[in-house]
Amino acid sequence: MPNDASRIGEYGDCGIATANKVGIKYHFTLKHKAAYATFLPYNAPGAIGKARMTSIVVTADQPLAGTYNFTDNGLDLTSPTTPSNTISLRLDVNPNGGFSLPQTATPAVNAATMVIAPGTYTNFKVQYIFGSISNFIEKTYPSVTFIAGRNKKISQDMQIMDYSTKFYMWDAKYHYWYNHILPDGTPDNINNFPQDNSDPRWYHEGTAPLAATQSCKDCPNVNELWWYTKKGDPHLENRWQLAYYNGRLQQIYYGLWLRKKSTIVAYLKANEGYPASLTWNDMKEAYWDTPTAPHVDGRTTSVYLERKHIPSGTPANPADYFFIPIISYYKQGGNLDYEGSLIPWAYYWSSSATPGDNTAAYAFYIDGYNRIVGVQRTLNRNRGMPAIPFE
Repeated sequence: MPNDASRIGEYGDCGIATANKVGIKYHFTLKHKAAYATFLPYNAPGAIGKARMTSIVVTADQPLAGTYNFTDNGLDLTSPTTPSNTISLRLDVNPNGGFSLPQTATPAVNAATMVIAPGTYTNFKVQYIFGSISNFIEKTYPSVTFIAGRNKKISQDMQIMDYSTKFYMWDAKYHYWYNHILPDGTPDNINNFPQDNSDPRWYHEGTAPLAATQSCKDCPNVNELWWYTKKGDPHLENRWQLAYYNGRLQQIYYGLWLRKKSTIVAYLKANEGYPASLTWNDMKEAYWDTPTAPHVDGRTTSVYLERKHIPSGTPANPADYFFIPIISYYKQGGNLDYEGSLIPWAYYWSSSATPGDNTAAYAFYIDGYNRIVGVQRTLNRNRGMPAIPFE
């Protein structure tokens, strides 16, 4: 159970004491000679109750456990028999099948205590495993010291994004599976996808120019997508990470680095001759390729299908960039397209509808296989796609 260390005596807890006879009784105070690690993982982007953490595994360059001789001073740490550089702590014996992840480090919800031999360990690695052994998040500490009789708290932000309710038809009022999600997070029936405008999950109808007012109102508009594509120095990275959607944790293989708004503005001023007065608010209103080129407002004029081949890997200065994962989308019919770890295509809604069209909207798209990013101008509004701000 969380925050329950009542059984550590079964897994290596030990101590010494000097007994003093008082009358017919002996009095002593036990001094613990094992060390302890209490793990407090949490998820700052939001609590995830269904993503059960089932075990914690620690490894190091030195033995963390074994069979030790005892001295008057406690454990003889010099020559353990059956030494082990790995310790596993099972959490799925909890009646709920594992520990949930709160938004902050909350001992009553997720504290898990492990017994460890005292000492200093290098390359101390902690793996937090969720169900399948392939679904894990790990953190390596160059050096960690555990002191006999003391408890060291180790807290880690999992940074797992929950995209369960981020899929929408374009600017719909409610997410794609609203009122149709089972307790395990999966759709109750894929035939319950939104099918007409009597459903509040249906897309925002109307002929452009039309700005989103509901689920897509905080998404970048089409002009911003153009700037991200052309001037945002996109980089595609093969980077495994966990995300929660479609009722379970899934490993996402691809992600995209894009320059932050402030970085794009500074870059254009410093390197491409744009005026010192340029702001991102100016760029939201239109796009133009050079300082003297005509300005075009993509919200009222169809944007050419911008496409750009991009390099792979992490930018040299990632602090100037933000990262978005490549996750899938629902095709009309309720099927998740490209489901699985290696997702070659992804789309993100913009806040703009395609001029003169009642059924299409702009989107930012990513092709993981061919390393292409771009702006798509005729994407049907009835797809269930992520509607999220970029930064």
